[in-house]
Amino acid sequence: MTSSSLAGVGVQKGRAMHRLCVLTVLVAALPLSASAAESYRHGRIRHVEEGVSIQRGTETGSEEAVANLPYLPGDRVWTDSGGRVEFQFAGGTLVRLDSASKLDYVAHDDGRDERIVLRLWSGALYLHARDRRDGGFEIETPGGVVTAGGRGVVRIDVQSGETRVSVYEGEAALEAGENVRLRAGERVYARGGQVEEAPRSFDRAEGDEFAGWDASRQEQGAYASNRPATLPDDIAPYGDELDRHGAWYYESEVGHVWRPYVAAGWQPYSDGRWVWSVFGWTWVPYESWG
Repeated sequence: MTSSSLAGVGVQKGRAMHRLCVLTVLVAALPLSASAAESYRHGRIRHVEEGVSIQRGTETGSEEAVANLPYLPGDRVWTDSGGRVEFQFAGGTLVRLDSASKLDYVAHDDGRDERIVLRLWSGALYLHARDRRDGGFEIETPGGVVTAGGRGVVRIDVQSGETRVSVYEGEAALEAGENVRLRAGERVYARGGQVEEAPRSFDRAEGDEFAGWDASRQEQGAYASNRPATLPDDIAPYGDELDRHGAWYYESEVGHVWRPYVAAGWQPYSDGRWVWSVFGWTWVPYESWG
Protein backbone atom coordinates (compact mmCIF):
# COMPACT_ATOMS: atom_id res chain seq x y z
CA MET A 1 0.00 0.00 0.00
CA THR A 2 1.31 3.41 -0.87
CA SER A 3 2.03 6.12 1.66
CA SER A 4 -0.63 8.17 -0.13
CA SER A 5 -3.21 5.60 0.98
CA LEU A 6 -2.06 5.86 4.59
CA ALA A 7 -1.87 9.63 4.57
CA GLY A 8 -5.19 10.02 2.82
CA VAL A 9 -3.80 11.98 -0.10
CA GLY A 10 -3.14 11.51 -3.77
CA VAL A 11 -5.28 8.39 -4.19
CA GLN A 12 -7.35 7.87 -7.31
CA LYS A 13 -10.92 6.96 -6.34
CA GLY A 14 -11.53 3.85 -8.40
CA ARG A 15 -8.18 2.17 -7.79
CA ALA A 16 -8.15 2.94 -4.05
CA MET A 17 -11.74 1.78 -3.54
CA HIS A 18 -10.88 -1.52 -5.18
CA ARG A 19 -7.78 -2.04 -3.05
CA LEU A 20 -9.30 -1.19 0.30
CA CYS A 21 -12.54 -3.04 -0.27
CA VAL A 22 -10.51 -6.19 -0.88
CA LEU A 23 -8.21 -5.74 2.13
CA THR A 24 -9.47 -5.99 5.69
CA VAL A 25 -6.23 -4.60 7.08
CA LEU A 26 -3.82 -1.93 5.88
CA VAL A 27 -0.69 -3.54 4.52
CA ALA A 28 2.09 -1.06 5.12
CA ALA A 29 5.14 -3.04 4.05
CA LEU A 30 4.56 -3.65 0.37
CA PRO A 31 7.07 -1.95 -1.95
CA LEU A 32 6.00 1.05 -3.98
CA SER A 33 6.20 1.15 -7.73
CA ALA A 34 8.39 3.91 -9.13
CA SER A 35 5.38 5.78 -10.51
CA ALA A 36 3.53 5.66 -7.18
CA ALA A 37 6.57 6.78 -5.21
CA GLU A 38 7.09 9.77 -7.49
CA SER A 39 3.43 10.76 -7.77
CA TYR A 40 3.10 12.70 -4.53
CA ARG A 41 5.91 14.81 -3.10
CA HIS A 42 3.90 17.55 -1.42
CA GLY A 43 2.37 18.08 2.00
CA ARG A 44 -0.77 17.43 3.95
CA ILE A 45 -2.41 19.06 6.94
CA ARG A 46 -1.35 16.78 9.78
CA HIS A 47 -2.96 18.65 12.68
CA VAL A 48 -5.23 21.68 12.75
CA GLU A 49 -6.98 23.73 15.40
CA GLU A 50 -10.12 25.80 15.07
CA GLY A 51 -9.59 29.09 13.31
CA VAL A 52 -7.60 27.99 10.23
CA SER A 53 -8.73 28.63 6.65
CA ILE A 54 -7.35 27.39 3.34
CA GLN A 55 -7.81 28.58 -0.21
CA ARG A 56 -6.82 25.69 -2.44
CA GLY A 57 -5.20 26.48 -5.76
CA THR A 58 -8.01 24.73 -7.62
CA GLU A 59 -10.76 26.79 -5.93
CA THR A 60 -11.74 30.46 -5.98
CA GLY A 61 -13.08 30.54 -2.43
CA SER A 62 -11.73 29.52 0.96
CA GLU A 63 -12.85 26.80 3.36
CA GLU A 64 -12.16 25.59 6.86
CA ALA A 65 -8.92 23.62 6.97
CA VAL A 66 -9.24 20.00 8.11
CA ALA A 67 -6.71 17.31 8.97
CA ASN A 68 -5.45 15.13 6.07
CA LEU A 69 -6.30 17.73 3.41
CA PRO A 70 -3.50 17.86 0.80
CA TYR A 71 -1.26 20.94 0.84
CA LEU A 72 -0.24 21.66 -2.74
CA PRO A 73 1.45 24.42 -4.75
CA GLY A 74 -0.97 27.30 -5.16
CA ASP A 75 -2.63 26.75 -1.77
CA ARG A 76 -2.83 29.56 0.79
CA VAL A 77 -3.45 29.07 4.51
CA TRP A 78 -4.14 31.69 7.15
CA THR A 79 -4.88 31.47 10.84
CA ASP A 80 -6.91 33.70 13.12
CA SER A 81 -5.86 34.88 16.58
CA GLY A 82 -6.36 31.39 18.05
CA GLY A 83 -5.74 28.96 15.19
CA ARG A 84 -2.59 26.95 14.55
CA VAL A 85 -1.80 24.27 11.99
CA GLU A 86 0.86 21.64 11.30
CA PHE A 87 1.87 20.42 7.85
CA GLN A 88 3.78 17.23 7.05
CA PHE A 89 5.71 16.65 3.84
CA ALA A 90 6.47 13.32 2.18
CA GLY A 91 9.86 12.78 3.81
CA GLY A 92 8.59 13.65 7.28
CA THR A 93 9.52 17.34 7.40
CA LEU A 94 7.10 19.33 9.56
CA VAL A 95 6.05 22.97 9.23
CA ARG A 96 4.06 24.47 12.09
CA LEU A 97 2.25 27.78 11.64
CA ASP A 98 1.39 30.10 14.52
CA SER A 99 -1.85 32.00 15.06
CA ALA A 100 -2.39 35.27 13.15
CA SER A 101 -0.21 34.02 10.27
CA LYS A 102 -0.49 33.63 6.50
CA LEU A 103 1.46 31.08 4.46
CA ASP A 104 1.50 30.26 0.73
CA TYR A 105 2.78 27.09 -0.91
CA VAL A 106 4.39 28.84 -3.85
CA ALA A 107 6.08 26.09 -5.84
CA HIS A 108 7.75 22.71 -5.89
CA ASP A 109 10.95 22.65 -7.91
CA ASP A 110 11.25 19.22 -9.52
CA GLY A 111 14.89 19.81 -10.44
CA ARG A 112 17.93 18.21 -8.88
CA ASP A 113 17.42 19.90 -5.49
CA GLU A 114 13.64 19.31 -5.46
CA ARG A 115 13.19 22.54 -3.53
CA ILE A 116 9.89 23.43 -1.84
CA VAL A 117 9.11 27.14 -1.90
CA LEU A 118 6.83 28.69 0.73
CA ARG A 119 5.98 32.34 1.41
CA LEU A 120 5.39 33.59 4.96
CA TRP A 121 3.52 36.88 4.67
CA SER A 122 3.06 37.42 8.38
CA GLY A 123 3.18 35.59 11.69
CA ALA A 124 5.58 32.80 12.60
CA LEU A 125 6.49 29.23 11.69
CA TYR A 126 8.75 26.41 12.81
CA LEU A 127 10.46 24.26 10.21
CA HIS A 128 11.52 20.79 11.43
CA ALA A 129 13.48 19.43 8.47
CA ARG A 130 13.90 15.65 8.79
CA ASP A 131 14.80 14.06 5.50
CA ARG A 132 16.76 14.97 2.39
CA ARG A 133 13.99 13.36 0.34
CA ASP A 134 11.98 16.54 0.92
CA GLY A 135 14.80 18.51 -0.69
CA GLY A 136 15.61 22.00 0.52
CA PHE A 137 13.08 24.52 1.77
CA GLU A 138 13.02 28.11 0.58
CA ILE A 139 10.81 30.47 2.56
CA GLU A 140 10.16 33.91 1.14
CA THR A 141 9.50 36.70 3.64
CA PRO A 142 9.19 40.51 3.45
CA GLY A 143 12.71 40.80 4.86
CA GLY A 144 14.46 38.24 2.66
CA VAL A 145 14.56 34.61 1.58
CA VAL A 146 15.41 31.86 4.08
CA THR A 147 16.81 28.55 2.85
CA ALA A 148 17.31 25.36 4.83
CA GLY A 149 18.25 21.81 3.87
CA GLY A 150 19.01 18.61 5.71
CA ARG A 151 18.06 17.95 9.29
CA GLY A 152 17.47 21.02 11.42
CA VAL A 153 15.00 23.24 13.27
CA VAL A 154 14.45 26.84 12.20
CA ARG A 155 11.95 29.43 13.40
CA ILE A 156 10.94 32.41 11.27
CA ASP A 157 8.98 35.39 12.62
CA VAL A 158 7.54 38.15 10.44
CA GLN A 159 6.11 41.25 12.06
CA SER A 160 5.58 44.75 10.63
CA GLY A 161 7.81 43.98 7.65
CA GLU A 162 10.72 42.70 9.76
CA THR A 163 11.97 39.12 9.48
CA ARG A 164 13.67 37.30 12.34
CA VAL A 165 15.40 33.97 11.66
CA SER A 166 16.41 31.74 14.59
CA VAL A 167 18.29 28.47 14.07
CA TYR A 168 17.83 25.88 16.84
CA GLU A 169 19.42 22.89 15.11
CA GLY A 170 21.36 22.47 11.88
CA GLU A 171 22.03 25.40 9.57
CA ALA A 172 20.14 27.95 7.47
CA ALA A 173 20.83 30.93 5.27
CA LEU A 174 19.18 34.31 4.76
CA GLU A 175 19.44 36.09 1.40
CA ALA A 176 18.80 39.78 2.08
CA GLY A 177 21.15 41.93 0.04
CA GLU A 178 23.87 39.49 1.06
CA ASN A 179 23.91 35.79 1.87
CA VAL A 180 24.18 35.25 5.62
CA ARG A 181 24.90 31.76 6.94
CA LEU A 182 23.45 30.82 10.32
CA ARG A 183 24.53 27.99 12.62
CA ALA A 184 22.64 26.45 15.52
CA GLY A 185 22.15 29.02 18.28
CA GLU A 186 22.35 32.06 15.96
CA ARG A 187 19.70 34.63 15.07
CA VAL A 188 19.50 37.43 12.51
CA TYR A 189 17.09 40.24 11.59
CA ALA A 190 16.29 41.69 8.16
CA ARG A 191 14.00 44.36 6.77
CA GLY A 192 13.27 45.43 3.21
CA GLY A 193 15.72 42.96 1.73
CA GLN A 194 18.61 44.10 3.92
CA VAL A 195 20.24 42.47 6.94
CA GLU A 196 19.99 44.82 9.92
CA GLU A 197 23.01 43.46 11.79
CA ALA A 198 25.34 40.47 11.89
CA PRO A 199 24.02 37.20 13.33
CA ARG A 200 24.28 36.91 17.08
CA SER A 201 23.77 34.16 19.63
CA PHE A 202 20.46 33.70 21.43
CA ASP A 203 19.17 31.54 24.24
CA ARG A 204 17.60 28.47 22.64
CA ALA A 205 15.80 27.72 25.90
CA GLU A 206 13.80 30.95 25.72
CA GLY A 207 10.20 30.53 24.69
CA ASP A 208 6.76 31.96 24.17
CA GLU A 209 3.31 30.44 23.72
CA PHE A 210 4.08 29.32 20.16
CA ALA A 211 7.34 27.70 21.28
CA GLY A 212 5.44 25.82 23.99
CA TRP A 213 2.87 24.60 21.46
CA ASP A 214 5.63 23.48 19.11
CA ALA A 215 7.33 21.56 21.93
CA SER A 216 4.07 19.85 22.90
CA ARG A 217 3.50 18.77 19.30
CA GLN A 218 7.03 17.34 19.21
CA GLU A 219 6.31 15.27 22.30
CA GLN A 220 3.08 13.93 20.81
CA GLY A 221 4.92 13.03 17.63
CA ALA A 222 7.57 10.93 19.37
CA TYR A 223 7.70 7.49 17.78
CA ALA A 224 6.15 4.74 19.86
CA SER A 225 8.02 1.49 20.52
CA ASN A 226 5.67 -1.15 19.13
CA ARG A 227 6.26 -0.54 15.43
CA PRO A 228 8.43 -2.90 13.36
CA ALA A 229 12.14 -2.15 13.59
CA THR A 230 12.23 -1.33 9.89
CA LEU A 231 9.51 0.44 7.93
CA PRO A 232 9.64 1.34 4.24
CA ASP A 233 10.89 4.88 3.67
CA ASP A 234 7.49 6.04 2.45
CA ILE A 235 5.73 4.70 5.56
CA ALA A 236 8.23 5.68 8.27
CA PRO A 237 7.17 9.37 8.48
CA TYR A 238 3.69 8.23 9.54
CA GLY A 239 4.96 5.70 12.09
CA ASP A 240 4.03 7.67 15.20
CA GLU A 241 0.44 8.21 14.02
CA LEU A 242 0.04 4.56 13.09
CA ASP A 243 1.43 3.48 16.45
CA ARG A 244 -1.06 5.60 18.37
CA HIS A 245 -4.06 4.39 16.42
CA GLY A 246 -3.36 0.75 15.61
CA ALA A 247 -1.11 -2.27 16.06
CA TRP A 248 1.39 -4.13 13.92
CA TYR A 249 1.14 -7.84 13.10
CA TYR A 250 3.24 -10.16 11.03
CA GLU A 251 1.63 -12.12 8.23
CA SER A 252 3.87 -14.70 6.60
CA GLU A 253 2.52 -14.08 3.11
CA VAL A 254 2.84 -10.28 3.09
CA GLY A 255 5.12 -9.24 5.96
CA HIS A 256 4.26 -6.60 8.56
CA VAL A 257 0.63 -5.48 8.56
CA TRP A 258 -0.92 -2.55 10.40
CA ARG A 259 -4.49 -2.83 11.73
CA PRO A 260 -6.34 0.25 13.02
CA TYR A 261 -8.16 0.36 16.35
CA VAL A 262 -11.71 0.61 15.02
CA ALA A 263 -15.13 -0.63 16.06
CA ALA A 264 -16.70 -3.71 14.55
CA GLY A 265 -18.29 -2.96 11.20
CA TRP A 266 -15.81 -0.25 10.24
CA GLN A 267 -15.25 0.10 6.50
CA PRO A 268 -12.62 2.04 4.57
CA TYR A 269 -13.79 5.18 2.77
CA SER A 270 -16.83 5.55 5.02
CA ASP A 271 -15.90 8.56 7.18
CA GLY A 272 -14.60 11.48 5.15
CA ARG A 273 -15.13 13.21 1.83
CA TRP A 274 -13.74 13.40 -1.68
CA VAL A 275 -12.04 16.59 -2.87
CA TRP A 276 -10.68 17.48 -6.28
CA SER A 277 -6.98 18.25 -6.72
CA VAL A 278 -4.42 18.20 -9.50
CA PHE A 279 -3.97 14.51 -8.66
CA GLY A 280 -7.65 13.79 -9.33
CA TRP A 281 -10.26 12.84 -6.78
CA THR A 282 -8.62 12.62 -3.37
CA TRP A 283 -10.07 11.00 -0.29
CA VAL A 284 -9.79 13.14 2.87
CA PRO A 285 -10.59 10.90 5.85
CA TYR A 286 -11.98 12.28 9.08
CA GLU A 287 -10.11 9.65 11.11
CA SER A 288 -7.08 11.38 12.60
CA TRP A 289 -4.88 8.47 11.51
CA GLY A 290 -6.16 8.64 7.92
